[in-house]
Amino acid sequence: ILRPGGIYGPGDWKWSYEMALRIERGSWPLVDGGRAVFTPVYINNLTSAIEAAIHRGNRAGVFNITDGARVSWFEFSLYFAEALGKTLDARSVPFCLAYPAAVLAEFVYRTAGAEKPPPITRYRVVRAAKDFDYSTAKAVAELEYSPDSDIAAHVAETVAWYRRASARRFDSSLRAR
Repeated sequence: ILRPGGIYGPGDWKWSYEMALRIERGSWPLVDGGRAVFTPVYINNLTSAIEAAIHRGNRAGVFNITDGARVSWFEFSLYFAEALGKTLDARSVPFCLAYPAAVLAEFVYRTAGAEKPPPITRYRVVRAAKDFDYSTAKAVAELEYSPDSDIAAHVAETVAWYRRASARRFDSSLRAR
């Protein structure tokens, strides 16, 4: 069983694209100043771990898969802002306000019959407010997984994809007119 950390990278419309878009627009919220830490995993590292498990997977167990780096939400947001050539303009929202707002947003969206989830959910608030620090040592030792821990380079590649994807979306919207 492979248990990945927070997955990010090119092709991730749900989290990476939204994060880049909101940071670029200057509307990125951080719960409690972004102090909580997590262990992200770049999509290429995750695929490398899957390959390692397939080729060396004669071991049973659960393997945490991360970049092998521990980063705060504030630091991770700074990587995106730097890759975008922007100054991070993030608002800090206390957990005691963010969580009830998420409950309310989920209720309103559910009541309205919305097909998409609201931009703020209880899950997102908890993930942004609590430490999620997973060790990948077992995967490194037993699967010979070797993650690339260069988050700045990974985010730069993600932002390059975001820019290409945004340009394609813009071109498509112009053609539709």
